[in-house]
Amino acid sequence: MLEQLTFAFGITGPVLVLLIVGWGARKSGLISEHFIGEANRLVFNVAMPVMLYLAMTGRPLSETVDLRLSLVGLVGTLLLVGILFVVRHLVPDDERGVFIQGSYRGNLAIVGLALAVATYGNEALSLAAMYIAVVTTAYNIIAVLVLNARGALRNILLNPILLGILAGIMASLLGVKLPTVMVRSGEYLSAMTLPTALLCIGASISFRSMTTHLMSLSLAVVFKLILSPLLLVSLG
Repeated sequence: MLEQLTFAFGITGPVLVLLIVGWGARKSGLISEHFIGEANRLVFNVAMPVMLYLAMTGRPLSETVDLRLSLVGLVGTLLLVGILFVVRHLVPDDERGVFIQGSYRGNLAIVGLALAVATYGNEALSLAAMYIAVVTTAYNIIAVLVLNARGALRNILLNPILLGILAGIMASLLGVKLPTVMVRSGEYLSAMTLPTALLCIGASISFRSMTTHLMSLSLAVVFKLILSPLLLVSLG
């Protein structure tokens, strides 16, 4: 038992530490809200697409695509959203859209990737990339139905993370090889992706705002941290 707990903490501990460091840096004024926004944009638009592109081109495509894994994620997400629509009356009308969105939408591209890499190494990036592409697309389509979001198709087609993954798939299929200097530059960007993103998430945490909608938040946490994992594990 102790060995399993030690192993689990060895994986989740570094992620938790970076979140705490980010929160502490924000509270102490070391980093500002402006910096958080700019850093998030840098990660989302540049560093992470580059990281996922390199992940897709670093191994043969046959080793990076797991259709069963992606299908489990897609079906599990759809089933979870169906359950959420059934129980949405448990929260106030004006919070239902956000409640559903917060309950089914996981932080795959940052926390999920960080935990996958910590558990399985960088080899997990390529497998996770295809999963992210499929499930993130589903997330955005569902958001249209839940939040009546406008411009959703444009956001999906121009999503930098999805574009990075698709570009990596095409490069792998066509046998495109980048010059060494470009690969190494991309590796530098890749190395900053997850630490920067985790610091920004930690810096964005506001415990005070959590008390405003405590009921909706509590239910969303139950769905996200308990029911969603149970559902996906049972499907997988």
